[in-house]
Amino acid sequence: MGKAFHVGEIAPDLKGTPVNQPDEFDLKKALADKAVVVVFSRYFGCPVCQSDFDKLLKMKDKIAGKAHLVYITQSSPEIANKYLAGKEGVEFPVLCDPAQPYPLYSAFNVGNINLLTLAKMGGVVISGKYKHGDHEGNEKQSPADFVVGKDGKLLHVNYSLLNVGKLLEVIESL
Repeated sequence: MGKAFHVGEIAPDLKGTPVNQPDEFDLKKALADKAVVVVFSRYFGCPVCQSDFDKLLKMKDKIAGKAHLVYITQSSPEIANKYLAGKEGVEFPVLCDPAQPYPLYSAFNVGNINLLTLAKMGGVVISGKYKHGDHEGNEKQSPADFVVGKDGKLLHVNYSLLNVGKLLEVIESL
């Protein structure tokens, strides 16, 4: 992976066909309308990713008022569709990037998880609310989230677990 991105830098291109929508998602086209929240997970079998996805579903209306939301997973389209079939209200595009070299993750320099993030993940797993499913993609993959302003510049960069409070703070400032 390349170096981590920072707030103020220009976001890389991001395009892909969602598993849950017919039209290609194109970050540059989406930015013509409003800012975009880009969330990278690991895979839908990951308990932490399941928890983060549920958090996004709860806050999607707050996001939608100010920004588009796109979710990226290393799950295969088949497993993603199976997972999404059990969820209501997934109106945002879900992109799958299931194979090396993981071009979507690579574009945003989302690499392997660090020890601090790994330690934070333990609390979700220990809670027992979410069950581990099939392993997919890179088991060492880090989650990450970004907010891209209409000008294409990064307004928020987080190479760790989803921080809902910080994400909402940035979105509400738009």
